[in-house]
Amino acid sequence: MKHLVWAAVAAAAFLLGLALGRSQLAVDPSPDAVDDRPPSQRYQTDVAAGSSPGAVVGPGAVAGTAPSRRVPRGDGGLTPEDLAATLERLDRLARGGDRPAAAALRQQLLERILAEAAAGRMATARAMLDGYRQYDPYDPEGLLLESDLRQMQGRGLAALEPLLELLQHSDDADAVTRAREKLALLVGVHETQLANRRDFAGLIRFFEDLAARDPSHDGHRLRLARWLLQGGRAADAERLLAQTGLVGVDPQAHADLLADVRLARSGLPIEHGDNALHVRASVGGRPLRLLVDTGATTTVIGRDRAVALDAVATGERVLVRTAAGVVEAELHRVHDLEVGALQVDALTVLVLDQRLPEGIDGLLGMDVIARFGGAARAGLPFAPEPR
Repeated sequence: MKHLVWAAVAAAAFLLGLALGRSQLAVDPSPDAVDDRPPSQRYQTDVAAGSSPGAVVGPGAVAGTAPSRRVPRGDGGLTPEDLAATLERLDRLARGGDRPAAAALRQQLLERILAEAAAGRMATARAMLDGYRQYDPYDPEGLLLESDLRQMQGRGLAALEPLLELLQHSDDADAVTRAREKLALLVGVHETQLANRRDFAGLIRFFEDLAARDPSHDGHRLRLARWLLQGGRAADAERLLAQTGLVGVDPQAHADLLADVRLARSGLPIEHGDNALHVRASVGGRPLRLLVDTGATTTVIGRDRAVALDAVATGERVLVRTAAGVVEAELHRVHDLEVGALQVDALTVLVLDQRLPEGIDGLLGMDVIARFGGAARAGLPFAPEPR
């Protein structure tokens, strides 16, 4: 039975490697000593009398030279026959209980594959890795290398697949840690690309899929909740957060997001009147009536009211475009601002000398409105209070 299995492996490897050509590589199938140097020193194995009989070697190595510590240099891939012989020897070592020798030979083979990819021979590297993964489809090192090769080919999303597979099947703590680090980087890149396009629907689908495929990691659900909120789905975000634990999650980030969601759920307490939207606020307990202005980037307070609120001038002056033209305004700091359920310790506001409508103390800008979540950012209806 064993001979039939290896015949199949050899045949599969042969078909994969037909287009690669035959190199002058030597793979000694004897089960004796192997190269026991650290993996970082085995990118290029010396060809010399007395070199390790179990090493994967090639014609590019020079006797007596030190192995390269830089990016591995490829020197021609293994032929299908040599690959099959290496895999058969690897199987004999593993079955014979010589786990250190098996691990060393496996590492040499995977580093050789990486060397081929780094040298630009991606087809050769792919054929060799495909042959190895037929032998051991769930090897964590093979899955990590699979992800690396896909990244080198510019297939960022596809590079996630072997990492998710590793996390699902492996209990190797070191491999899991490395897979988590690689996954975080790839996820961050794709998230940034979608966010730059403001593709909230795409972000939500992306993290829904991640949360389903990697359910033990609560970080995916936390980010999904954040994008649900940004997309104006505060109720869905709140329900998801109630089911989200703290595995892979900063507890403070979870608490802050929950506060943001509840703030968005409460809504901006607007009042309708005089064909405009108003909101009641307070600074240090003293009331304010502000006109809601989604076109204003910064909250504005009239000069007289700013004095009454003990607003502190920062000494900075800026030019502001208003309906009456461009005017100069001062920047002030106010403390203990409250708008509905929102509490802000300190806020920089514009102080204008221009006269405001009767009964209006200023304008509520997007610097405050945006804190009420995705619906507010989009200028969508808020939670109105009865007239």
